Amino acid sequence: DHDDTVTPWALYDMVKALQDHPDADFLYSDKDSISETGECRLNALFKPEWSPEMLHSVNYLTHFNLMRTGVVRAVGAWDPETDGAQDWDIFFKVTAVARKVLRVPSIQYHWRILPTSTSTGLQTKPYAIMAQLRSQKNYFARKGLPAAVRRTDAGLFHIIWRLSAAVAEVFVLQDRSQAEAANVVNVLCVSNLDAVSRITVVHREEPGEVLLSFQAHLGDRFRLVRQDELDWAAISDAVDPDAGSVVILSGRALGLSGGIVDELVGWTQHHPEIAWVGALAIDPQGKVVEAGRVVADDGTSAPMFRGCYAHEYGWFGGALWYRNVRAVSEYAVAFKAEAFRSAVASLPPELRHSKEGLQRTCAAAVLDPTRRGLVNPFAVVYLPDEVGETWDNNGSKYWTDPYFNPAFSEVNPLRLKG
Repeated sequence: DHDDTVTPWALYDMVKALQDHPDADFLYSDKDSISETGECRLNALFKPEWSPEMLHSVNYLTHFNLMRTGVVRAVGAWDPETDGAQDWDIFFKVTAVARKVLRVPSIQYHWRILPTSTSTGLQTKPYAIMAQLRSQKNYFARKGLPAAVRRTDAGLFHIIWRLSAAVAEVFVLQDRSQAEAANVVNVLCVSNLDAVSRITVVHREEPGEVLLSFQAHLGDRFRLVRQDELDWAAISDAVDPDAGSVVILSGRALGLSGGIVDELVGWTQHHPEIAWVGALAIDPQGKVVEAGRVVADDGTSAPMFRGCYAHEYGWFGGALWYRNVRAVSEYAVAFKAEAFRSAVASLPPELRHSKEGLQRTCAAAVLDPTRRGLVNPFAVVYLPDEVGETWDNNGSKYWTDPYFNPAFSEVNPLRLKG
């Protein structure tokens, strides 16, 4: 844009990246904003590597971008009907066919904040909102995916999938008491169960009356499986061979957002590249427990955005964006059934009986570069205050995770390198 600036080294870094990666067709960098006079820098955004589903929440790729000319021409270049969001639209089209989409780390672009700039808010250019919506709908139409796109009152984009009947098998894992697990089943029963073929409660000890009562209500759609010790392999074996998706829910959940199964399973049922989808986990104060996890080379992981309010945005975006990640916890997650079975089969024996085994299962399910994991912010699980966890907070440990950024020296709260 004519009123913005780039760093003195921006072109050098891009050319060097192209020399190292000659198959790159789309390149992007981190960015920040500057005041009108250019004397103050603020609003830095440090980005993950190519995260296709994040682009449905925000045009995080802009700025500084290079696109291969031949690819831009091949996709039909700019569409006048998306004026106001023409960059978002061309990014959807080019990245869909690019051989490689490459992040070049470091801030290379300074977006100047002016009264008439979209950096001050979309209210300055209301026509851009309709163009953004059109760009999203065009993307799904080109991909042949049965998704509808709605803009929420908060200005977010909500992807809604058309579901087939009875495609998912739900497993509720008793965490502490059977009464808590029964509460989760109760919450499910007042939600839409059209996509659910069966609900299985994995419980400890003999089942009490509170669990047995569901058999009269749900009949063959309800099952009790006893495991005095959690066993992921046994859960995998218990999945119906005809199930298309497997949903895991923690028995400690206080509540679930309406239609949570539809929100999770829509992606796994219809999107061929999505191996699993996790929910946003929130505590009673409205703070984030987990919005996905960053994963180290040794397989250990740390929660993202722990302790932030869900609506907060900062150096790494926010918890209300669709976000590709390599792992989530067992709070609420849906897998493609075949991805779940194969990933569980690869677990080492010492992880078969631990909650960490589910995080490793997620990571194993996306080892194939054509498969991704996703956190869906429109699927929310509400957890009690006492969710406790420790992790290594050294940010450098997670720099090899493509969905993190080497600018950060700590994970929670995010801290920049000195």
